[in-house]
Amino acid sequence: MKAKILIIIVLLFAQQKYLFSQYISIELSVTWEMEYDIFKKDSIVNTPKLNIIYRNNSNSNYYFSKVSDSRDGLPMMPCLILPKVPYYESVYLGNLNKISANRNFNVRIGGMPRYIHDWFVYDYSTTYSDGALNCILDRISEYIFRSNNSEDYVLQKWNFEPSEITPENILESLKDKFVFLKSGEIFIDTYNLVGFKLVEGCFTFFINQDGIRDYVVSDQFDFVIEQHIELKIELPAVVGEYQLFSGGFNTNKITVCFGEK
Repeated sequence: MKAKILIIIVLLFAQQKYLFSQYISIELSVTWEMEYDIFKKDSIVNTPKLNIIYRNNSNSNYYFSKVSDSRDGLPMMPCLILPKVPYYESVYLGNLNKISANRNFNVRIGGMPRYIHDWFVYDYSTTYSDGALNCILDRISEYIFRSNNSEDYVLQKWNFEPSEITPENILESLKDKFVFLKSGEIFIDTYNLVGFKLVEGCFTFFINQDGIRDYVVSDQFDFVIEQHIELKIELPAVVGEYQLFSGGFNTNKITVCFGEK
């Protein structure tokens, strides 16, 4: 199976309305690692990994929400169509190459200020999410996760409670949801792209460019109007030795082609 990587080398600057965009950069790169095949545990294969590299280019210490969440290094994809069942290879994984091979897709990383920052795949020529492909990628990640974890499936918590957003919790129980960078430091999150390799096609990965927010959103049920409402919860201005960062950031795009294209 062939793979081609096209990297846009010049960093794309955030919109000018973000005054401090030069302080933080969030860059994408792809590396390959030798790992056990997910279907043949006695075989070694070359596995693509997407690295999200956070850099603090300032003279201050900052913390902020991550742009993406993961389960054991697997991307989280939105799926509203197919149920979460334990094993999928006999149903979905046999004919994956017919679904997206020789097609071009955008993959938007993040964009939700809640616990879970999904990746959204959509056709290069549209702005609509490809629901079927998102579900298949989600099911591949689910299969890998269950294959590597013996415990029962636990639905990942996705909603913030106002009482949770304290400096103490952010430094302890919620620390995996945030990035903490001292001046000049970097932090790298790595994600397994084996699902994209299996379905084939060209995928342009980029980070949602709404900027890093200074709040998170809580989904609360209002019993008076009997509806769910979204409540913005401001993040603390200071957590330990870190100041809250919000606003624009420098970033790039990266295109990876899997298959014959």
